[in-house]
Amino acid sequence: MAYYAIIHAVNVRDEVAYVVVKAEKADSRLLRARRAGRLLRRYTSRPLSVFMLYKCVDRGFLDHVNRFLSEEEFKNLMERYISSCYKKDKTLAEEKMQSLRKFIEMPAEKREKWYPAVYFMPDGAENWKLCYILERAQATYKYDGGKVRLYLYSRSFAVRYAPLNRVIFLPYDPEQLLLKVVASLDDDAVKAVAEAVKAVEEKKAEDSRVETALGVMKYTLMLREMLK
Repeated sequence: MAYYAIIHAVNVRDEVAYVVVKAEKADSRLLRARRAGRLLRRYTSRPLSVFMLYKCVDRGFLDHVNRFLSEEEFKNLMERYISSCYKKDKTLAEEKMQSLRKFIEMPAEKREKWYPAVYFMPDGAENWKLCYILERAQATYKYDGGKVRLYLYSRSFAVRYAPLNRVIFLPYDPEQLLLKVVASLDDDAVKAVAEAVKAVEEKKAEDSRVETALGVMKYTLMLREMLK
Protein backbone atom coordinates (compact mmCIF):
# COMPACT_ATOMS: atom_id res chain seq x y z
CA MET A 1 0.00 0.00 0.00
CA ALA A 2 1.27 3.45 -0.90
CA TYR A 3 0.46 6.84 0.53
CA TYR A 4 0.23 10.15 -1.31
CA ALA A 5 0.82 13.66 -0.05
CA ILE A 6 0.74 17.10 -1.66
CA ILE A 7 3.38 19.09 0.19
CA HIS A 8 3.39 22.88 0.46
CA ALA A 9 7.10 23.56 -0.08
CA VAL A 10 9.37 26.29 -1.43
CA ASN A 11 11.92 26.23 -4.24
CA VAL A 12 15.46 27.60 -4.25
CA ARG A 13 14.08 31.13 -4.71
CA ASP A 14 11.76 30.66 -1.71
CA GLU A 15 8.72 30.67 -3.98
CA VAL A 16 5.75 28.42 -3.28
CA ALA A 17 6.25 25.02 -4.91
CA TYR A 18 3.72 22.24 -4.32
CA VAL A 19 5.24 18.77 -4.60
CA VAL A 20 3.23 15.56 -5.04
CA VAL A 21 4.91 12.66 -3.20
CA LYS A 22 4.28 8.92 -3.21
CA ALA A 23 5.64 7.09 -0.15
CA GLU A 24 5.64 3.58 1.27
CA LYS A 25 4.88 4.78 4.81
CA ALA A 26 2.75 7.55 6.29
CA ASP A 27 5.73 9.14 8.06
CA SER A 28 4.74 12.46 9.62
CA ARG A 29 8.27 13.79 9.05
CA LEU A 30 7.52 13.86 5.33
CA LEU A 31 4.68 16.31 5.91
CA ARG A 32 7.06 18.69 7.67
CA ALA A 33 9.49 18.84 4.72
CA ARG A 34 9.64 22.31 3.21
CA ARG A 35 12.34 22.17 0.53
CA ALA A 36 11.03 21.12 -2.86
CA GLY A 37 14.46 20.08 -4.12
CA ARG A 38 15.00 17.65 -1.26
CA LEU A 39 11.60 16.03 -1.82
CA LEU A 40 12.21 15.70 -5.56
CA ARG A 41 15.61 14.13 -4.99
CA ARG A 42 14.67 11.64 -2.29
CA TYR A 43 11.16 10.41 -3.12
CA THR A 44 8.98 9.27 -5.97
CA SER A 45 7.58 12.72 -6.67
CA ARG A 46 6.52 15.34 -9.18
CA PRO A 47 5.91 19.11 -9.03
CA LEU A 48 2.16 19.72 -8.87
CA SER A 49 2.59 21.84 -12.01
CA VAL A 50 3.16 18.64 -13.99
CA PHE A 51 -0.52 17.84 -13.43
CA MET A 52 -2.29 21.19 -13.08
CA LEU A 53 -1.84 24.96 -12.99
CA TYR A 54 -1.28 26.69 -9.65
CA LYS A 55 -4.09 29.10 -10.47
CA CYS A 56 -6.49 26.16 -10.18
CA VAL A 57 -5.54 25.59 -6.53
CA ASP A 58 -8.47 26.73 -4.37
CA ARG A 59 -9.51 26.37 -0.73
CA GLY A 60 -11.05 22.99 -1.41
CA PHE A 61 -7.76 21.72 -2.81
CA LEU A 62 -5.76 23.21 0.06
CA ASP A 63 -7.85 21.15 2.50
CA HIS A 64 -5.99 18.11 1.11
CA VAL A 65 -2.49 19.62 1.29
CA ASN A 66 0.07 18.46 3.87
CA ARG A 67 -1.78 15.31 4.83
CA PHE A 68 -1.68 11.72 3.66
CA LEU A 69 -4.18 10.44 1.13
CA SER A 70 -5.03 6.94 0.04
CA GLU A 71 -4.55 6.11 -3.63
CA GLU A 72 -8.30 6.38 -4.24
CA GLU A 73 -8.52 9.75 -2.45
CA PHE A 74 -5.53 11.11 -4.35
CA LYS A 75 -6.71 9.83 -7.72
CA ASN A 76 -10.23 11.21 -7.28
CA LEU A 77 -8.94 14.59 -6.10
CA MET A 78 -6.47 15.01 -8.96
CA GLU A 79 -8.88 13.81 -11.67
CA ARG A 80 -11.50 16.26 -10.44
CA TYR A 81 -9.13 19.23 -10.47
CA ILE A 82 -7.47 18.31 -13.77
CA SER A 83 -10.89 18.12 -15.42
CA SER A 84 -11.85 21.48 -13.96
CA CYS A 85 -8.52 23.16 -14.70
CA TYR A 86 -8.46 22.10 -18.37
CA LYS A 87 -12.17 21.96 -19.17
CA LYS A 88 -11.61 24.15 -22.24
CA ASP A 89 -8.80 21.96 -23.59
CA LYS A 90 -9.80 18.30 -23.59
CA THR A 91 -6.60 17.21 -25.33
CA LEU A 92 -4.40 18.79 -22.68
CA ALA A 93 -6.65 17.43 -19.96
CA GLU A 94 -6.14 13.91 -21.30
CA GLU A 95 -2.35 14.44 -21.40
CA LYS A 96 -2.43 15.47 -17.75
CA MET A 97 -4.60 12.47 -16.89
CA GLN A 98 -2.07 10.23 -18.61
CA SER A 99 0.75 11.79 -16.58
CA LEU A 100 -1.28 11.16 -13.44
CA ARG A 101 -1.85 7.49 -14.33
CA LYS A 102 1.85 6.97 -15.01
CA PHE A 103 2.74 8.56 -11.67
CA ILE A 104 0.30 6.33 -9.79
CA GLU A 105 1.82 3.27 -11.47
CA MET A 106 5.34 4.20 -10.33
CA PRO A 107 6.77 2.37 -7.29
CA ALA A 108 7.11 4.34 -4.07
CA GLU A 109 10.81 4.81 -3.39
CA LYS A 110 13.00 6.64 -0.92
CA ARG A 111 16.42 7.09 -2.46
CA GLU A 112 19.60 6.86 -0.44
CA LYS A 113 22.63 8.78 -1.61
CA TRP A 114 25.27 6.81 -3.50
CA TYR A 115 28.26 7.96 -5.50
CA PRO A 116 29.19 8.28 -8.27
CA ALA A 117 25.74 9.04 -9.64
CA VAL A 118 25.73 9.34 -13.44
CA TYR A 119 23.00 10.94 -15.55
CA PHE A 120 22.51 11.30 -19.30
CA MET A 121 21.39 14.83 -20.15
CA PRO A 122 21.30 15.98 -23.78
CA ASP A 123 21.12 19.73 -24.41
CA GLY A 124 17.52 20.85 -24.57
CA ALA A 125 16.23 17.70 -22.88
CA GLU A 126 13.36 18.30 -20.49
CA ASN A 127 14.97 16.62 -17.47
CA TRP A 128 13.28 19.06 -15.09
CA LYS A 129 14.38 17.26 -11.92
CA LEU A 130 18.08 17.27 -12.84
CA CYS A 131 17.90 20.87 -14.05
CA TYR A 132 16.30 21.85 -10.76
CA ILE A 133 19.12 20.21 -8.78
CA LEU A 134 21.84 21.85 -10.87
CA GLU A 135 20.21 25.25 -10.46
CA ARG A 136 20.50 24.86 -6.68
CA ALA A 137 24.31 24.74 -6.77
CA GLN A 138 26.01 27.14 -4.38
CA ALA A 139 28.61 27.95 -7.04
CA THR A 140 29.08 27.09 -10.72
CA TYR A 141 32.32 27.24 -12.71
CA LYS A 142 32.62 26.96 -16.49
CA TYR A 143 35.66 25.68 -18.36
CA ASP A 144 36.74 25.16 -21.97
CA GLY A 145 34.08 27.44 -23.41
CA GLY A 146 31.34 25.89 -21.29
CA LYS A 147 31.99 22.29 -22.35
CA VAL A 148 32.83 21.47 -18.74
CA ARG A 149 30.82 22.79 -15.81
CA LEU A 150 31.47 22.21 -12.13
CA TYR A 151 28.54 22.59 -9.73
CA LEU A 152 29.43 22.89 -6.04
CA TYR A 153 27.14 21.99 -3.13
CA SER A 154 27.72 21.77 0.61
CA ARG A 155 28.47 18.01 0.72
CA SER A 156 28.96 17.06 -2.91
CA PHE A 157 29.62 18.39 -6.40
CA ALA A 158 28.60 17.62 -9.95
CA VAL A 159 30.49 17.64 -13.26
CA ARG A 160 28.71 18.21 -16.55
CA TYR A 161 30.53 17.36 -19.76
CA ALA A 162 28.44 18.71 -22.64
CA PRO A 163 30.03 16.82 -25.60
CA LEU A 164 28.99 13.47 -24.08
CA ASN A 165 25.83 14.72 -22.38
CA ARG A 166 26.94 13.38 -19.00
CA VAL A 167 26.38 14.72 -15.47
CA ILE A 168 28.28 12.96 -12.69
CA PHE A 169 27.70 13.62 -8.98
CA LEU A 170 30.59 12.93 -6.59
CA PRO A 171 31.16 13.48 -2.85
CA TYR A 172 33.87 15.68 -1.32
CA ASP A 173 34.66 12.75 0.98
CA PRO A 174 36.22 9.95 -1.13
CA GLU A 175 35.19 7.38 1.50
CA GLN A 176 31.61 7.83 0.30
CA LEU A 177 32.49 6.39 -3.11
CA LEU A 178 31.03 2.92 -3.60
CA LEU A 179 33.56 0.63 -5.24
CA LYS A 180 30.97 -1.39 -7.13
CA VAL A 181 29.53 1.81 -8.60
CA VAL A 182 32.96 3.15 -9.55
CA ALA A 183 33.76 -0.18 -11.20
CA SER A 184 30.55 0.01 -13.24
CA LEU A 185 31.26 3.46 -14.73
CA ASP A 186 31.02 3.33 -18.51
CA ASP A 187 33.67 4.76 -20.81
CA ASP A 188 31.72 7.96 -21.47
CA ALA A 189 31.41 8.71 -17.74
CA VAL A 190 35.14 8.06 -17.28
CA LYS A 191 35.99 10.36 -20.19
CA ALA A 192 33.69 13.05 -18.79
CA VAL A 193 35.50 13.00 -15.44
CA ALA A 194 38.91 12.90 -17.15
CA GLU A 195 38.06 15.92 -19.30
CA ALA A 196 36.83 17.76 -16.22
CA VAL A 197 40.12 17.04 -14.43
CA LYS A 198 42.08 18.38 -17.40
CA ALA A 199 39.94 21.53 -17.66
CA VAL A 200 39.99 22.32 -13.94
CA GLU A 201 43.77 21.82 -13.70
CA GLU A 202 44.29 24.35 -16.50
CA LYS A 203 42.20 27.01 -14.80
CA LYS A 204 42.12 26.85 -11.02
CA ALA A 205 39.37 28.76 -9.20
CA GLU A 206 39.82 30.56 -5.88
CA ASP A 207 37.52 28.16 -4.07
CA SER A 208 38.93 25.46 -1.78
CA ARG A 209 36.11 23.13 -2.76
CA VAL A 210 37.38 23.11 -6.35
CA GLU A 211 40.72 21.73 -5.19
CA THR A 212 38.93 19.10 -3.11
CA ALA A 213 36.70 18.18 -6.05
CA LEU A 214 39.75 17.87 -8.30
CA GLY A 215 41.37 15.43 -5.87
CA VAL A 216 38.20 13.31 -5.67
CA MET A 217 37.87 13.18 -9.46
CA LYS A 218 41.48 12.01 -9.79
CA TYR A 219 40.93 9.40 -7.07
CA THR A 220 37.78 8.18 -8.83
CA LEU A 221 39.69 7.70 -12.08
CA MET A 222 42.46 5.84 -10.27
CA LEU A 223 39.93 3.50 -8.61
CA ARG A 224 38.18 2.87 -11.91
CA GLU A 225 41.48 1.91 -13.53
CA MET A 226 42.32 -0.45 -10.66
CA LEU A 227 38.88 -2.09 -10.70
CA LYS A 228 38.65 -2.69 -14.44
